[in-house]
Amino acid sequence: MVMEPVHEIPIPLFWIIAGMMVVTYLPRLLPFYLMRRGRLPSRFQRFLELIPCTALGALILPGIFTSVPGYPVAVVLGIGFAVGWSWFRGGMMMPVVGAILVVYGTMQVAG
Repeated sequence: MVMEPVHEIPIPLFWIIAGMMVVTYLPRLLPFYLMRRGRLPSRFQRFLELIPCTALGALILPGIFTSVPGYPVAVVLGIGFAVGWSWFRGGMMMPVVGAILVVYGTMQVAG
């Protein structure tokens, strides 16, 4: 089996790839550079702390509404339990397990 030689990357394509590398790397480097100067303002720090919650909500909530077709009451009760438990008692495990049990129980009762 004869292997053909590797072709060189054309110069314009090289600069496009290098530019994409720089543009991708800068947003990852910027937070480390900014953190060297000291503390962030408290309002901005609070904003950054809330990003994971909002991202998870945006990713998970649509799936929750379509997870149990034909049982909208079970979905609403499960969400209600998870939100209520999280709001008043906190934690991560109990709201998830409790919501699953509430949905399952509601589906069993509804038939």
